[in-house]
Amino acid sequence: GAALAPVFGDAMWRGGGPCYRTNESGPLDPKFNRIIPPEYDGQWISFSSEMMHFAIDRHNAFVNQLFMDWSVRRVGIKELWKLKWHRRFNVNGPWTKVGGVQLNDWPQWMRKFKEH
Repeated sequence: GAALAPVFGDAMWRGGGPCYRTNESGPLDPKFNRIIPPEYDGQWISFSSEMMHFAIDRHNAFVNQLFMDWSVRRVGIKELWKLKWHRRFNVNGPWTKVGGVQLNDWPQWMRKFKEH
């Protein structure tokens, strides 16, 4: 619901639209540039590397987010992959525990963060 849909949050760019697909009906692709985690904290590749805009160690393994229900809370960096970024975003996608991500799939700097 609305409590998982981000509206505004800590980021290094003016916005972002993380997704796993290159089009509406495409397969989930954990290597798609709009969803991959940064190889190091603060990595910038381009404006289209959407999840990298938010996956920054801003507050000791957390970032702050405002949600559609107008609540504000801190979100674990790996928890970003569990938020409902848009109507069709898979909150149990390949970068989540349920989706099968393994500790070694994460970049070294993110391995110490809590899994979601």
